[in-house]
Amino acid sequence: MSSPRPREIGVSVVLPCYNRGAYLERWLEAFAWWLPLPVPVEVLVVDDGGADHTETIVACWTNPDVELRYLRLRPPGPPRNNAQARNAGIRIARHPLVLNSDPDVVFVTDVVRRFVEAWQPRTYCTVASYVPLSRSAWLELCHLARRGQLSADDYLTRAVGRQNLVHSPDGVHGLHGAFLCDRETLTVLRGYDERFRCWGWEDRDLLTRLEAGYHFTRTFVRETRVVHQWHPTLRGDELPGDTRILWQMGWQRACATRLTSVERNPRGWGVWSSDDDAPRPHTHTQTPCDVDPLQFEAYVYEAQVLRRAGQPGAALDRIRRALARDWERGARDGSSRRTVGELLAAAHAAGYTAAGAAALEYAHAAAANGERHDALAALQAADRLPETSDAALDLRARWLVEQQQWHTAVALLESPGRHLQLAETAARLAELRLVLGRDDEARAGIEQALGALPTRWNTFERLLLEGYLTRLRAEPPEPGAWPPPVEGEAAGEFLFSVAVRAEREDLVFGALTMFEAFLASARLDASLEQRAMRHCVELRSAWLARCAAVRNLRQTTPPEP
Repeated sequence: MSSPRPREIGVSVVLPCYNRGAYLERWLEAFAWWLPLPVPVEVLVVDDGGADHTETIVACWTNPDVELRYLRLRPPGPPRNNAQARNAGIRIARHPLVLNSDPDVVFVTDVVRRFVEAWQPRTYCTVASYVPLSRSAWLELCHLARRGQLSADDYLTRAVGRQNLVHSPDGVHGLHGAFLCDRETLTVLRGYDERFRCWGWEDRDLLTRLEAGYHFTRTFVRETRVVHQWHPTLRGDELPGDTRILWQMGWQRACATRLTSVERNPRGWGVWSSDDDAPRPHTHTQTPCDVDPLQFEAYVYEAQVLRRAGQPGAALDRIRRALARDWERGARDGSSRRTVGELLAAAHAAGYTAAGAAALEYAHAAAANGERHDALAALQAADRLPETSDAALDLRARWLVEQQQWHTAVALLESPGRHLQLAETAARLAELRLVLGRDDEARAGIEQALGALPTRWNTFERLLLEGYLTRLRAEPPEPGAWPPPVEGEAAGEFLFSVAVRAEREDLVFGALTMFEAFLASARLDASLEQRAMRHCVELRSAWLARCAAVRNLRQTTPPEP
């Protein structure tokens, strides 16, 4: 897979389209802004079972500078399969470079030309900015479009302050806003894994194989931007009534986030069956153990989703299924007689890298379900594993805070030899010091955390810690000095995301700080603004109540002799 640079480069743009006709019109309108291009280009619209007017839109759109082709994969109806649709487009592509995009994005810069200029063998190109529009911004654009054709500036002005997903530590950093790779490489990879039949993760899987398996380099092409058109979520119409969707998504995530020997498209290009639910190893290895870790991770991921959705009992059921390891030969023998700690230790000994995550999820879910003994046993198991010992420490401190054992929680986090490796742990210690009136120590701790390893924190963690520091400094920052831009763009909705994460971790002061900073932003989405205001009211009350509880404790506790 040498991927030589073709002498005459042309680009085939692949757009999977499942009931996205209305958005396809906007995509084509925006694509025409940048025509003609210096290289030959074709656009392949792959209709993956849609029931709308996509074919009519393709038939009516004409432009002498680009060839537009339409391919229908199957009769109308769910479930959609983005991987299959993308593969079908790649297989009929006529040009040596393939650019995968989505019909619900808009190219607000000259993406294709810049990608072609930046592409080199053994690299793949993605955009530098991928911004989702809010519902209110999208409605504004729809009204504006009635008076005439939209421009790139119309989109850009309504994207100000929105979160650039390229800089988010979640997901694939805007991969399918626009993703260009040579067709030869995609063919050798046999394209996207077509068993990813639910929404998501097929893109992360391909990225993992390109980078970890074939050592390709990703190029974020400068000055390339796309915006994502707002639309209602369509995930629910994929597999109606199928109760296995969440588990299916779990193993897809497990496959996609690390390189495995699981075979992609085992039945060949363009061949897919709805019965092909479970992952399986390469046919030439015949080693079931390659699949077992994926099964285990799938249940752990499903448990995490269920717990966060307020279903701790269901989450516990999934982790217990994982620990039983039904699919492993002999693994279940005697498992009903083993303790939680023993089961977790056995999973770790079997080489399951998700054993630590399972221990933490078990502890979270069991505590929320009122099963305190099992929660403590799982927490002790997590504490013994080096990859989760820091997270276990933070969870233990969080439980002490819930029990209003402030001094015990501080002593735990300040114990000698402890080096706080997690941003939320450093933040929790700062909040405990604040509630106990030790403001100077709180400020010093955050300064130390930020200065210890400058490259350790991701965007979300750094914004959170810097937010504490800004509030704790004696002198307020200069106007506009904080929050800082994120990769040159307004922090905007990054602040809202940080606030939500902080609140989920019971970091009351940090969440309040982030929501207030978000509300001070120049341009806000109306629905997010209302949510932020409600959260601020609740968080102020919670923080005042926490401080009052500490004051009452001091008044009722007799002085030490």
